[in-house]
Amino acid sequence: KYGISTSLSNMGLVYTLQSHYKQALEYHQNALEIEEAIGNKSGAASSFGNIGNIYHDQRDYAKALEYYQKSLSIQEEIDEKNGIASSLSNIANIYQEQRDYTKALRYYKKSFGIREAILDREGLATSSHELCKTYAQLQNTDSALYYLSFNRNEVNTQVNINYFTLSDQEKAIYFSTLERDFSLYHN
Repeated sequence: KYGISTSLSNMGLVYTLQSHYKQALEYHQNALEIEEAIGNKSGAASSFGNIGNIYHDQRDYAKALEYYQKSLSIQEEIDEKNGIASSLSNIANIYQEQRDYTKALRYYKKSFGIREAILDREGLATSSHELCKTYAQLQNTDSALYYLSFNRNEVNTQVNINYFTLSDQEKAIYFSTLERDFSLYHN
C-alpha cells in the first residue's frame, strides 16, 4: 500500500503542476487515506502539505493554513526537522501573501532557526531570502541587508560546492540575478 500511496501522491503532484487542481486534490486525498490507514505519519504529513499547496495555489488561504497546520502538527509529533521547517515556511508564505508581515516573520524565523540547527544550507538560503523580502516590505533595511548578505554567503557557498556541475550559462544567470537583487536592496 505504501507504493500505491506514493504513486497517488506523484500523480497529484503532476496534476498540481498542470494546474488541474480538482484531480490533484483527489489523488492527494486518496494518498492521505492510505497513509493514515497504514500509520505512515511522515507520508500523511506530506499529503497534508501537498493538499495545502493546492489550496495555496488557488488562493484559498484559510484551507491552505488548515492543511499546513495539520502537516506541521504531525511533523512536530514525529520530530521531523526538515518537515517542520518546510511547514513553517509554507505557513509564513501565506501570511506574506496576506501582507501580515509580523506573522510571516515569526514563522520564517522559526524555520530559519531549525534550518540553521540542522545545517540545511539550501533551506537556509531560501529562509534568508524570504526574511530579506519580508524585512524589505517592512522597510527595515538593516535586517533586509543582513539576511540578503546571509543568503548571498549561503548560496555562494552552495554554488562553490556545486561549481563544476553548473554550465557557464547557469553561472552567468545566477550571478547576474544575485547582483541585481543585492543592488535593489542596497540602494
